[in-house]
Amino acid sequence: MKRKTYCAANVRGGDEIIVGGIDVETDGLGGKLLMVQWGLFGKVQTYSGPDMVGVLLDAISKYPSPVIWYTHFGQYDWRYFMGELARMEKDGQIRDLKIHMRSDVAAYQITFKNAKKKKIILRDSWALWPGDLASLAKSFCPELPKLEIDVANFDPQNPEHVEYAKRDVEILLVALPRLFSLLHKHFGVQPNGTTASTALKAWQYRIPEKTYHSGSVFNARELYIRSAYYGGLVFLTDTNPVKDCVTFDRNSSYPAVMCDFGVPSGTCYRVKEFQNDKMAIYTVRVRAPDNLIIPILPARNAKGAMRWFRGEFVTTCTNRELVFAANNGYEILEIIEGIAWEDVAFPFNEVIELCKTIRKQFKDLPEETLAKLIQNALYGKFGSRRERLRVFSEYSATDEDFDGAEPYGDDGIWYVKREFDAEMLCKPEWAVFITAHARLELLRTAYSCQICIS
Repeated sequence: MKRKTYCAANVRGGDEIIVGGIDVETDGLGGKLLMVQWGLFGKVQTYSGPDMVGVLLDAISKYPSPVIWYTHFGQYDWRYFMGELARMEKDGQIRDLKIHMRSDVAAYQITFKNAKKKKIILRDSWALWPGDLASLAKSFCPELPKLEIDVANFDPQNPEHVEYAKRDVEILLVALPRLFSLLHKHFGVQPNGTTASTALKAWQYRIPEKTYHSGSVFNARELYIRSAYYGGLVFLTDTNPVKDCVTFDRNSSYPAVMCDFGVPSGTCYRVKEFQNDKMAIYTVRVRAPDNLIIPILPARNAKGAMRWFRGEFVTTCTNRELVFAANNGYEILEIIEGIAWEDVAFPFNEVIELCKTIRKQFKDLPEETLAKLIQNALYGKFGSRRERLRVFSEYSATDEDFDGAEPYGDDGIWYVKREFDAEMLCKPEWAVFITAHARLELLRTAYSCQICIS
């Protein structure tokens, strides 16, 4: 079947990724660097002499093939690279050094070009498979289990310890290609740098033909939509010990509501009166019941933080939440403004049904975990912030780079710049309704127990 792609994105399967592996050993957590090890094509090398990071970076820069060098939980290992990378850029040994961030404190990729202008890519495999290395080995290469030693007393001269270090790289060289092969087999794509971006890519590949769209255009309406985007239901209602409890577990809550309720689609227009037959977002003044135990409607305080208010307050939320709230004691005092969509779409059903099939067919196998990661990571990409973080060193920065940049870290070398991406692919209204429907599923269960008001 001919498939259209999401905003003309390149989501074809592509060539297999050539996987390189990198690891380091240190004197305790955060201590002195004791050894570096790297591997490619099944061969692992170790080095514990002078200038360990320089030797490692120089070695991986000389390989002619287009390799992606993976480190599992690179957030730890890469801290030992940063100073050497900055020095190499200062000395002209590398150029175009970029630290790719997925949050204010978490990097998932480092890229730079060597003297021959070849691009070097370092990636954190933990950002794709968020589990420890032992679980990665157990899932994808049980014949190479992670070894155990007294790691707090690592000795680079001890052959047993060296084998322990080499095994960690061997796991990456064997497990990751097998993981990528399963991803391509079941979803038709090669991985991106993170689980969420890979899930988006897998969805793009399988998007139904009639659901083609180009994402949202940044404007005031998007800001309004984002004001209704709240997180999950995680507040504490009682600190007293409770006995004889019944626990409810909604399996794959977010994927389930994505399929059951769909997402807004078609033309978006302003409304002044409440419409229950459309997906809509309203700004309303409401009053919560005095005997409330578990609140229904989230809101934001003056600083934009999510709160659950009692009494009378103003909030922006979906009409689906308002209906449930009104049926459970909330008063809707005033509809201030609102927007609605003309239609409802179900763009996720195909990929989520595929994930459900995989999870059922491969119960307790790596495929089940892979499918669970894909289906659970997808929805949040549509509500991602348009702000992107770019970290750079002072040695390659231009005056334009420094404009609006802030110091990053404590050594005075690195800077971070927050850049707005108006062209980013996002559909925040999708994320708004998916999270709202997931909260409502929990609330319906809680309120069915008749303990949510005193």
